[in-house]
Amino acid sequence: MLAHYLNRFSEIAGDRINCGPVLNWMEIDNHGNRLVVGDDSAINIPAVAAAHVIQRYVAQAPDEITLQVGDIVSVIDMPPAEDSLWWHGKRGFEVGFFPSQCVELIGDIVSVIDMPPAEDSLWWHGKRGFEVGFFPSQCVELIGDIVPQAVASKIPKTPKPVLRRHGKLITFLRSFLVQRPTKGGLKQRGILRERVFGCDLGEHLLNTSQDVPDLVKACTKFIEEYGVVDGIYRLSGVASNIHRLRDEFDSEKSPELDEFKKDIHCVTAVCKLYFRELPNPLLTYQLYDRFAVAVADEENRLMHIHGTVQQLPPPHYRTLEYLIKHLSKMAEMEEKTGMNTKNLAIVWAPNLLRSKEIESGAAAFMEIRVQAVVVEYLIRNMDLIFNNKLFPDVPGLAVAKEHMQRPKSIILLHCDL
Repeated sequence: MLAHYLNRFSEIAGDRINCGPVLNWMEIDNHGNRLVVGDDSAINIPAVAAAHVIQRYVAQAPDEITLQVGDIVSVIDMPPAEDSLWWHGKRGFEVGFFPSQCVELIGDIVSVIDMPPAEDSLWWHGKRGFEVGFFPSQCVELIGDIVPQAVASKIPKTPKPVLRRHGKLITFLRSFLVQRPTKGGLKQRGILRERVFGCDLGEHLLNTSQDVPDLVKACTKFIEEYGVVDGIYRLSGVASNIHRLRDEFDSEKSPELDEFKKDIHCVTAVCKLYFRELPNPLLTYQLYDRFAVAVADEENRLMHIHGTVQQLPPPHYRTLEYLIKHLSKMAEMEEKTGMNTKNLAIVWAPNLLRSKEIESGAAAFMEIRVQAVVVEYLIRNMDLIFNNKLFPDVPGLAVAKEHMQRPKSIILLHCDL
């Protein structure tokens, strides 16, 4: 009888019942299936903190969640580091475990209810989560100098000046602002074009709905097919051909690369030029210091570089993985091209990794070394660095992995009636 009831309940309700306590009490999921929910189930558990993702992580088990740099995570449980390095949380509608080192807690946000003038009192009144109380005003800083609604309501409102002139010029300006064309309309009419060179990588991929820039895909495929020649990526092409090819890519056209078979080096030059002109380099200004630290620690270099690469924004990570796989393939053809891994790293490094602060002097020579070592390491250890595991599978990491033992899973278990 119970089985018949649950089957009928599933047909009627579908997946519309999502209330955790109800499903827990009835011992069914939101499809009417019989299950046993553990006492420590994560259904509808309130979060204790918020965090943003600073390092990429791909789930390795059904009860883990995948993280991308920039995501916001609601933390349900964060045990002390000596107990476990795994936290439990929610990302959207997903609930599961994730490594604590992949996120960074977001600082406390306080909603101000009342902030009297400094000459009256240095104590403000506000809310933090579900707590309401007083706190010293010098302990907080207003976000964007935004006056709280409760305080703004006490400020006397002064009427805004109204423009009453209705001359021809005012009427024309108003109609121009109201009727001005949209960005999409300007694109369709060919007036507005999306830049390729010099455009932020994330913005370019978002505007073009691509995972990796078409320019990079087209050039690398063409080079792998026709560019197995001596000095590839080291020699430069004819300047006029480079400018012509660049202009064709920048005009949102798909250039006929077959025309450049006799000058394959201009294709390689355009490919390097694209990365050199990125406003933020492929390996980003923000991570330069981390890469420099990774190079200095020879014993744990692979682990540090692997961890730093996982901190790249998703558009940069995808593009870097695509490019390094291409360079690794070209390095395998060194007998025909004379360009081994080290040579490729030397010519490519300045285009991929740069520092904003270092421009000249002795530090600039150190920068060249950091650039070359990092890029060479990426090419040589491509399979270990670009994987979905928290640590690369190499000897010497056993100690680190011991501290990353997963806590007991709290996944829901289905059982037959």
